[in-house]
Amino acid sequence: MASTENQFSEKIKAWLSYELKSLELKEQIDKINATKEDIEKQLTTYIKANNMQKTAINLPNSRICYYEEIQYNNISLTFLRECLNIYFNNDNTKVDQICDLIRSKRLKTRKPGLKILPKKK
Repeated sequence: MASTENQFSEKIKAWLSYELKSLELKEQIDKINATKEDIEKQLTTYIKANNMQKTAINLPNSRICYYEEIQYNNISLTFLRECLNIYFNNDNTKVDQICDLIRSKRLKTRKPGLKILPKKK
C-alpha cells in the first residue's frame, strides 16, 4: 500500500511541476503574441496606407501576404433570443420554447481534471 501512496505522491509532484511550467510558458506565449499582434497592426496599417495589399514579401522559403478575413461573433443565447424576437414579432412564448429546446439539446460532457487553488484562510 505504501508503494501505491508513493506513486500517487510522485505523480502529484510531477503534475504540479508540469502545471507550473505550462502556466509559465503560457504567460510567455501570451506576451509574444501580444507583441506580434502590435507589430502586425503597424505593418497592416503601413501596407494599407501605401496601397501594398497585393504585394507579397518574399522570403527564402515562403512569402508574407496581406489578407482580410471576416470574423463573426459567437452566437450567444442572448443574441439568438434577440433574433427570434424579431422573427416572431416579440412572441416570447415561441422564443422561450425554442431557446429552452436549444438549451436542452446542447451536448454536455464531464471532463475530470485538477487545478491549483489558493489555500483557504
